[in-house]
Amino acid sequence: SGNVTLDLMGFELANGTGNGIYLAGQRTNVCIRNGSVRGWGGDGVNAASVRNCLLQDLRLSNNGGNGATVGDGAVVSSCISSSNVVQGIVAYNASTIINCTVYTNKNSGITLNGPGTVLHCTAQLNHGGFSVGGGSTVADCTASDNAGHGFSLGIGCTVALCTARGNAQDGFYLGDRTTIRDCGATANGVTGIYINGDCLVLANHASQNGSSGGFTAGGFYMA
Repeated sequence: SGNVTLDLMGFELANGTGNGIYLAGQRTNVCIRNGSVRGWGGDGVNAASVRNCLLQDLRLSNNGGNGATVGDGAVVSSCISSSNVVQGIVAYNASTIINCTVYTNKNSGITLNGPGTVLHCTAQLNHGGFSVGGGSTVADCTASDNAGHGFSLGIGCTVALCTARGNAQDGFYLGDRTTIRDCGATANGVTGIYINGDCLVLANHASQNGSSGGFTAGGFYMA
């Protein structure tokens, strides 16, 4: 049912088939917190059909699907998601992901499908760092040493005070009408900041990036 809290009280759910925690059907206002979910065949937590879900203080690792999947209007706070076979954290419209760390996931570290907010998060050694839908805001986040782009942003996003370093592809890959300000892109494999369409680029720094030229060597590339 909805309007419930599942407090793991520091305990662990480990090593089973299917999803570690699965909430089926249309539910609202569910909180899952304070524990570890690891080694499941599917997602660590699957709450894709839940609206207004809160995940808080969870450790999600070595699951066969995503570390966590949440639906619209979710908040994912202070979670660590690592070494999952698919993605670290996946959320949908109007969701907020804050103070989370994602690393060594086989696909993207954090994926936000639809407009939402990502704040104070770190993505390292994933296939891709952050992948966010159009209209989203990303601030004070770091993407480093990912195998794809550090940040892949949809149309009309805002990204500020973020750092992309050592990613194999572009540090920041911007959709049309995106604003990027006060960000740094260093030692990425292709381009520091790749701009698609009509973007606003303010007070950023890019250096020691790879093969594509632009305003600085390997820094900015206009498509």
